[in-house]
Amino acid sequence: MKNLVIFGISETAERVYDFVVRYNLYNVIGFTVDAAYKRTDTFKDKPVWALEELEYFIDKENDYLFVAVFWNRLNRDRRNIYTKLKQQEYKFANIISPLASVRSKLVGENVWIMDYVVIQENAEIGDNVYIADFALVAHCSKIENHCFIAARAMVCGSCKIGEQTFVGVNSTIFDDTIVGERCIIGACTVVKRNVCSFTVCKTPSDVIICKQYSSEVIESKWLANHNVR
Repeated sequence: MKNLVIFGISETAERVYDFVVRYNLYNVIGFTVDAAYKRTDTFKDKPVWALEELEYFIDKENDYLFVAVFWNRLNRDRRNIYTKLKQQEYKFANIISPLASVRSKLVGENVWIMDYVVIQENAEIGDNVYIADFALVAHCSKIENHCFIAARAMVCGSCKIGEQTFVGVNSTIFDDTIVGERCIIGACTVVKRNVCSFTVCKTPSDVIICKQYSSEVIESKWLANHNVR
C-alpha cells in the first residue's frame, strides 16, 4: 500500500483521513502544514511535520501528498498550496471512493471523488478537483482545475466548468453549457446557458413561498383523501 501525507490539520484534513482509513486506500504516515501553522506535533495519532522540513521525513519519489483544503476563497487556498507543492516536485494522490462509478480516465491529480459519484464515459476531470457525494459528471463534460462540485450537483452531457469554479448542492448544469472560471453556481440553481467568468448564479429565496399557519391549520394542509376515516 502506498504511503500518504495529508496537507492540513483542519476539519477537512480529518475528513480526508477518516475517508482514506475507512476504505483502506493509502497508508497515512503523517500530516504536514507550513511551519507558521504548526500548532501541534500530532494529529489523529500521526506526526505533524513542518512543510519546510517534510522532504527529510518522506521519500519524495515514492510517497504521496494530498492537499486537504476545502473551497475557501473560491478554491484559491487549495490552488495556491497545490501549485506550491507541485513546484517542489511532490507527487499527489487521488482519493476515490470504491462506491463511486468512474467510467473515464482521470487526467488530474489531487482529486477527491466521494461516495456514489458518477463520472460517465469521456468525461474529463482536471487537477485538484473535489467532487462530493452523489454528484454526476456526465459524458463528454469537462471539469477544469481547482473546482469544487458539491453534493448531488449534476453537470450533464458536454458541459464545461472553468477553473476554480464552485458548483453548489443540488444544482444542475446542462444543454452543452460552458461556465467560465471562478464562478459560483448556487445551491439548487439550474443553468442552461453559457456563464461568463467571475459570475454568481443563484436562485433567489423569494421564489419560494413561505407562509406560517396555526398548529391546527397546518395539520389540515397535509391530508390525503384515502386517509379519511
